[in-house]
Amino acid sequence: MDRGGLEKKNVGENLDALMNLDPRGYGGGRILYAGSREQMGMGLDLYIMYMNEV
Repeated sequence: MDRGGLEKKNVGENLDALMNLDPRGYGGGRILYAGSREQMGMGLDLYIMYMNEV
């Protein structure tokens, strides 16, 4: 992986962590997001960045 790819992956992971903040601690968002991430094979924001490049 080159520097640009690594940078995009790190930014994507950070955005994923911010999107999944759960201040009330219910945990529902984490469960749903884990399923969507498993289905896509990567974080959703990273998937969107790759789709916009095509």
